[in-house]
Amino acid sequence: MKSSVEDRLDQFSAFHKAISDNKGDESEVAQSLIVASYLDHQVRLILEGFVLDRKKIKDALFEGPTAPMGSFSSRILAAYSLGLITKEEHESLTAIRQIRNEFAHKITTSFEVEKMTPFFDKLAWAAGRDKIGELDRSEVLFLASIRLAMAFVNRADHVAVERRTTKEWPDHPIDADMDPDFDPLSLIY
Repeated sequence: MKSSVEDRLDQFSAFHKAISDNKGDESEVAQSLIVASYLDHQVRLILEGFVLDRKKIKDALFEGPTAPMGSFSSRILAAYSLGLITKEEHESLTAIRQIRNEFAHKITTSFEVEKMTPFFDKLAWAAGRDKIGELDRSEVLFLASIRLAMAFVNRADHVAVERRTTKEWPDHPIDADMDPDFDPLSLIY
């Protein structure tokens, strides 16, 4: 039986092979879909490692059309707002999601259309700003996705160390009429 580390490394290897095989102008749709799908799954694993470890809760949060964390967009926002990903990771994931969405709405688009420029500008960090003129956008997406994927390979395990648990909150009487000696200021801690 494989360990979870071996399983994650196998998934990363499969991802790396898939995007390596789909680099280039003729495969921009495939590259954007593969990258977004893999990173979406990684963000979901990070979030699942943080929330209460209960199947019903996870299903309610992540499964179905009305799930609050059912979309890539909502997962990115939730992970960032909970401090599970950095600002740069948030911006990069958002750019990758936007690139994917451009192809979803117009499959004949290209990485080179002007509308894609701000999205790729958000990914420039991965290549190094001094290399921007030397790399095509397919290479920039490839480098950004590999760097993000490597950052996320073990993030779910690290996040799980701080997994949420049900907390017992102090119980205070609400109704002052129940106790004539009740001091409302005692509710402030």
